[in-house]
Amino acid sequence: MFHLLAADVVDLRGLSIDAQVWSELVKGLEQVAFDDQKRQQIWLTGATFEVPAYFYGWRFCGGVKFDGACFGQGANFLAVVFENDADFTNARFISSTEETGDPRDNFSDLSAEFETAIFKSSVSFNNAEFDDEARFYEVEFQAQVDFRETRFKGQVSLQETQWREPQRRFGPFRLDGELNLRLASFEGDLLLEVEGGSVILDDTRFGDSLTIRARRTTLTLEHLDLTRPALVALAPDSRADSHGVPDIATVVDFSADLDESVLPKILSLRDSNVLGLTIANADLRGCLFQGVRNIDRLSIEGYAPFASAPKHRSSRRIVFEEIEWRVAHAGRARSGPTRWLGARAAPAWRAARPAQRAGAEVEVQPDQLARIYRGLRKSLEESKDYAGASDLYYGEMEMKLRTDSTPPADRAIIAVYWALSGYGLRASRSLLALALVLAVFSALFATVGFASNESLLDGLLHSTRTAALFPLGDDIELTQAGQAFQIILRVAGPVLIGLSALALRTRIKR
Repeated sequence: MFHLLAADVVDLRGLSIDAQVWSELVKGLEQVAFDDQKRQQIWLTGATFEVPAYFYGWRFCGGVKFDGACFGQGANFLAVVFENDADFTNARFISSTEETGDPRDNFSDLSAEFETAIFKSSVSFNNAEFDDEARFYEVEFQAQVDFRETRFKGQVSLQETQWREPQRRFGPFRLDGELNLRLASFEGDLLLEVEGGSVILDDTRFGDSLTIRARRTTLTLEHLDLTRPALVALAPDSRADSHGVPDIATVVDFSADLDESVLPKILSLRDSNVLGLTIANADLRGCLFQGVRNIDRLSIEGYAPFASAPKHRSSRRIVFEEIEWRVAHAGRARSGPTRWLGARAAPAWRAARPAQRAGAEVEVQPDQLARIYRGLRKSLEESKDYAGASDLYYGEMEMKLRTDSTPPADRAIIAVYWALSGYGLRASRSLLALALVLAVFSALFATVGFASNESLLDGLLHSTRTAALFPLGDDIELTQAGQAFQIILRVAGPVLIGLSALALRTRIKR
């Protein structure tokens, strides 16, 4: 065994390492790794570790190959420094099922530990597989890192990692668990590709542009500075991609027959600056927008569904925070009937929660929701999505009506605006109101409005001409009450006709 350690290349390919072999090998191998003069390469290609692979604090001065190796009881590279290339291509990391008594060797539920390691040269995890949690906390990568087709079956922590060299392509990852990049720092442009699982970007820093291509993945994007160009989009099907890296500028078309489950689900943009962000073909049903800065500059393209209001309400797109506000405030009204109606509506609002947000609790106020809706409305208007903008305008007015800071007079005007035309968006409501006003005033004119005995049809014709501001005939004499009715109708009629025209114009634009 020791004659192998003296060679320029320590060739241990295919070696099966049990407890006895490891005890004989570890001290000599550690001396080789630390030898800064010889810088011998260590090849453990295809090796099988039947014991916990413990390299705590080692320094690999030469290149090291673990490609195809199997770490059957976990691997600990805590605080390791890799001075040269490191290759973990096709390696498999399996968490330990045994307790050794030494907390440093405890690998239970942890398939790989790289905490505070330093990679000074390139490292490859291409097609590697981690059967349980993998921890890269505070790792420093000073060169290119290859994570192509890396499979993480458990949680992978890349928190507070430092990426000193721009990563041309980060992934694609295949996740079953969570990829946590909280407080990580990247240099230059970044292309992140991931399929499945969930990704957390919280206070993550990016040197330049950011592109996230995801498929069947939930994304949490909080406390981010996205003032530079950033794109979150549906990734192409990796099984159909035979030409290597896709064009970053390409946005995948989402056709009607494509399964919605493949869409990346954005769960939060809270407290992020989205000045340069574009979202293309992503699910926004459960997205939180609280505290988002420059939300009116957010660009939404392709198919990006919002949550939907319950069917007993007006059919419209809404943000998830409104659902939570409605559920929290159902039945809190002071008056009995209103309180009863709110309590009756609460189950429908709970049922409107997206599946990815079931049971979530969000504290939000109506004035905050009004600002969110206003910003998103402006964003959709910029992209010529007038249907979506109309729905968001409806939500904005709903929240203004319920904001405590809205003056009572303004609130009354908004309430009448809602009742007569659904904030200028419900043509049927304004037309019904116009028809009802004409019917009432026709009856009033026919009974007490005309000085002479006239029919109900005469009352309808006179009401219509008055409401439409048509010239009136001189042959009709009105009572004092009829003259008052005429003045009221000359004001109310054009208002209702205008609201009807506005609502019809909005529906045509949709």
